[in-house]
Amino acid sequence: MAYKYSFDADPGRSAKALLRAAPISAKHAVEVCRDLRGRRLEVAMKRLEDVIALRAPIAFKRYRHDVPHRKGHMAAGRFPVKASKHILDLLKAVNANAQERGLSTADLVVTHLSPKMAARPYHPGRHVRRKMKRTNVEVVVTQAEAPKQTEKVARKRTERVKEPARPAKGETA
Repeated sequence: MAYKYSFDADPGRSAKALLRAAPISAKHAVEVCRDLRGRRLEVAMKRLEDVIALRAPIAFKRYRHDVPHRKGHMAAGRFPVKASKHILDLLKAVNANAQERGLSTADLVVTHLSPKMAARPYHPGRHVRRKMKRTNVEVVVTQAEAPKQTEKVARKRTERVKEPARPAKGETA
């Protein structure tokens, strides 16, 4: 059965990839995806490599209860290594899909990166009623358009017509 993406992209300028039932925390996936959305694909992949190497933390903005502060321009932050590894593999897959479609990989921008809760099966064995973490992540990258060169049009200033002052309360004109 085909997967229905939650984002409609131009098929000629974009590529898609999907990560099904990854054993990662949905909360960590939300924070990592929020950090990468809107970045160039090469920059996003480099950012994840820095997180895996514990050089750059991911800012936690939504799920930040008891999350410590980090140096830099963020308040709460962590190093979600496991989620970063799986999402990095997903970005490599979408990069390969874009190359297969003939898109320029230097111009790719992550336009859609969305984690969703997957089916949560029970742990086998003696851990009764304990469920495993599973997350689906979908990504869409789009080839960025070159900025259009437009001429600036000088606007003419129009003079405003001054209205006569209103009479004060109680006065007649």
